[in-house]
Amino acid sequence: MSETDPVGRTSAYTYDASGRLTDKKDPAAGHATYSYDAGGRPTAVTDPTGAQLTYSYDALGRVSSSTDALGGSTSNTYDGEGRLLSSTDPLGRSTAYTYDAVGRMLRKTDPAGGTTSYAYDGHGRQVSVTDAVGGRSTTAYDSADNRVSDTNPLGGVTHYAYDGAGRKTAVTDPTGGTSTFTYDTLGRLVTTTNPLGATTSFVYDALGNTSVVTDPLGHVTTNTYDAGGYLLSSTDPLGGVTAHTYDAAGQRVSDTDATGRSTSYAFAPLGGLASSTDAAGHTTRMQYDGDGRLRSLTLPSGIVMITTYDASGRKTKVTNGLGDTTGYAHDAAGQLIAETDALGQVTHYAFDAAGRQTSITDPLGGVAHLGYDAAGRLLSTTDPIGHLTSLTYDALGDVVSHTDASGATTRSTYDAAGRLASRTNARGAVANYSYDAAGRLNSVQHPGGTDTFAYDAAGRRSSLVGAAGTTTLGYDFAGRLTSAASPQGTIGYSYDAAGRRTGLTLPGGQGATYTYDAAGLLAGLVDASGFKTAFSHDADGRLAGITRPNGVSTNYTYDGAGRLVGIVDAGGSGSLESFRYTLDANG
Repeated sequence: MSETDPVGRTSAYTYDASGRLTDKKDPAAGHATYSYDAGGRPTAVTDPTGAQLTYSYDALGRVSSSTDALGGSTSNTYDGEGRLLSSTDPLGRSTAYTYDAVGRMLRKTDPAGGTTSYAYDGHGRQVSVTDAVGGRSTTAYDSADNRVSDTNPLGGVTHYAYDGAGRKTAVTDPTGGTSTFTYDTLGRLVTTTNPLGATTSFVYDALGNTSVVTDPLGHVTTNTYDAGGYLLSSTDPLGGVTAHTYDAAGQRVSDTDATGRSTSYAFAPLGGLASSTDAAGHTTRMQYDGDGRLRSLTLPSGIVMITTYDASGRKTKVTNGLGDTTGYAHDAAGQLIAETDALGQVTHYAFDAAGRQTSITDPLGGVAHLGYDAAGRLLSTTDPIGHLTSLTYDALGDVVSHTDASGATTRSTYDAAGRLASRTNARGAVANYSYDAAGRLNSVQHPGGTDTFAYDAAGRRSSLVGAAGTTTLGYDFAGRLTSAASPQGTIGYSYDAAGRRTGLTLPGGQGATYTYDAAGLLAGLVDASGFKTAFSHDADGRLAGITRPNGVSTNYTYDGAGRLVGIVDAGGSGSLESFRYTLDANG
């Protein structure tokens, strides 16, 4: 049988006499094949690149092993009830599981011996988790099985409330700040209100799409959708409209910003992005292998970057536009164990039984070591010349001390919500941090004084008061910074409909205006005296030239790998200064 999608791509399927899929031909003419045993269980899957994954089963039909295309085998064991007891990866690393009498997982032990434990109440609900270093988190429920509280390993409690339909109506954090939520009769979120009372509201169209969003300041964003629920346009609070179009398969084929600049997209038979063309007509092209992995990327300038993969889909080589290659090697578990640069220099990586990186050996033989605790948190790093950095943690996993290679230690404390409360540097200087009910930084007390911060209803920082005085910040309806007023004067910013900065005013009447090319890149800057600086870019968006008000220009050239190789400064009478760079394969 075959199936053709709305844009004309056809997939063909073949089945055996038992109705099992044996062959699937994709729109790119590749195909996958499937094999089964007498019990109808899949025994082999061959992908469009020819890579094969095989499975074997025990007498009860459970997967006992799977073997990847490179021969790496993962094996499983089960108890008499069919529950997974252990899983061993291709490197022989095993993860073990234990269960209670009713089949609930009690413990999970990783290959390094770290054990996570679970406990349950009489209704079978998970009520606690204890990590490998003893940190215990607990959960409580109401009679309707709604989670009503979470207690973290330091005793901080988060509370939850629900309406009669089981929808969450309030969350109270460990510091007492409460956020509330309301819903319409269809169960859709209508409002969210933060602990300071700032409310964001939502309106929906007849199909349930979010059509209107109103922020706490009353600024409105509206959205329109087609019958399939795809976003057609979004109008910001200043009236700027961003529009989108789609093909018959629902793939987005164009974006148009609020200034009318459009980017178009085309897609490969498998659905991956095949090309994108910006408003200036510059096209970037992508090609994929039979498994949909990116095979090549061609920039508008014609530079091609190629990626190759092994049979298991792991990246093995990247080739740049000059043919220079970086190679990658992996172990049987897929961990990156070696990286070879374009000059043939190799960096090696090693891992422990839990898959954590334990050492990095550079091309000169220098070795950096990394150490971890049972919970997998980084405890120490030692660089190739023996410099040690160490860290310690609290029960929530926050760093409470950091000791660098010189022995200098920075210590930190946290509040019940896990926010930084204080930091003491190696010289003993202390900074204390406080927060408002919405969790925003409210003040910092440090040896030089106190900095305090205020916010508007939309959560944007509106003022900073410190030793240098007060700085107030203003925003437009789209949330873009428009002014910063300090004792030294006011800085102003203006933008086009797409959010690009078009103007800057500085104290004393200085400033600049900005213009952009069709691709949205900076094309010109005019200062307060009317002097213009022009910028040009190549097809790949790299800076190609600058022409200054005095007529002096700087031109930039790049090699086939996109690296800067030449700079020429020129005036009206010819070249003033020229620089040429010769790069090795590593750049």
